[in-house]
Amino acid sequence: MHHQGDIELAMLFEYFKAMTHSIYIQILFVIIVLDVITGTMKAVKYRIIDSKTGLNGLVRHILIFFTAFTFGAFCRALGYRSIGVAVVTYFILNYVISLIENWQALDLPIPEFIEPYINQYRKEHIKKIEKMLEERERKEDKK
Repeated sequence: MHHQGDIELAMLFEYFKAMTHSIYIQILFVIIVLDVITGTMKAVKYRIIDSKTGLNGLVRHILIFFTAFTFGAFCRALGYRSIGVAVVTYFILNYVISLIENWQALDLPIPEFIEPYINQYRKEHIKKIEKMLEERERKEDKK
């Protein structure tokens, strides 16, 4: 018995197949690969290679990719493609930030047009960290 919101398996497979042609998924895949490469290079440079950490990171990257891929396919199937695109774009932006951080840690030049965005991100990130530390100190002072 089918309900109005049910998706047939064959139809869902077609949506998964269509996701392989999504430019957003392709960009996410390339950026994840670049992030893994630059992250590995950074670990080698700073001699912080740890197989457990590396394996955990690799598993996390794979899970994120397949989560975004699956979520995107289901969003398409249910007629909410724009939500799927937004979620995949969110992951892309997070990986771009990580990629830029790795790039900087490797002392590679950053294009000038990106610098203001990086500086703004850094300022916001530092403010969040300072706020967290202040809250932690307040909690410890209350003890």
